[in-house]
Amino acid sequence: MDAKQVLAARELYLATPETTWKVLLSRAASFAHVMICGHNPGLSQIAARFGPHPQARELPTAGLITGVWKHADWGSLVPESAHSCEMDDPEGGNEL
Repeated sequence: MDAKQVLAARELYLATPETTWKVLLSRAASFAHVMICGHNPGLSQIAARFGPHPQARELPTAGLITGVWKHADWGSLVPESAHSCEMDDPEGGNEL
């Protein structure tokens, strides 16, 4: 498989957090890093569940949420088991 690959998933358009997570797990098994681009409110809702201290997060337009998991098996991951989560606001409101 190529080191870089872009896949389109129509089901991510206005997806619920559950659908977003299901799409992630179904496509991620052979990758170490995955980036999902989508729409709110679903992305903010799933990001609110990431990390050892889940919290409300309002992902701004062009914002980025980074979740890090230290498990080797994508199939066993849940949003809440992220080791860490960071948000980057392109307008300067970074949050750790």
